[in-house]
Amino acid sequence: MDYKDIGDYDIVLASRCLNGISNIKETVLTLNEIANKYVYITVFGSSSHKYKKEKAKIAGKEFKSGTDYSVLFMLLKSLGIEANIVQLECKNLKEYADMDEAIQRSMWKLGELEEENRIALENYFKEIFVKNDRGNWVNPKDKTDLVLICWKKE
Repeated sequence: MDYKDIGDYDIVLASRCLNGISNIKETVLTLNEIANKYVYITVFGSSSHKYKKEKAKIAGKEFKSGTDYSVLFMLLKSLGIEANIVQLECKNLKEYADMDEAIQRSMWKLGELEEENRIALENYFKEIFVKNDRGNWVNPKDKTDLVLICWKKE
């Protein structure tokens, strides 16, 4: 991302795109440069880490949390940017047509699974998933967890 390629705008919104990037400082500085008035960034929070650790353990994988939003906040502070943090109230749950879809979508983050771990994960899902009013499977432990970090340009 380069300011010369994008130009400037009154408001910059970067939603769920900073988790896991390595050049976060340069990216934040570019977002700040692009914005004339406000910058809004949403990142994944950490309240669902307990469930994600549990799921990774059952899948025989190491849990990788990515950069916590508090690190981003402290980075902004070190750059002289006074940001606000808001924990967003997200009520939606990820929906799955069946257990196979839940396993496949979990593999995106976890990687390929040994057959025994795949079976263990499917059994775990069968214990905790419930059907919603649309007939899809949802996991009550896996709410979307988003944090808004925003600031007004001085």
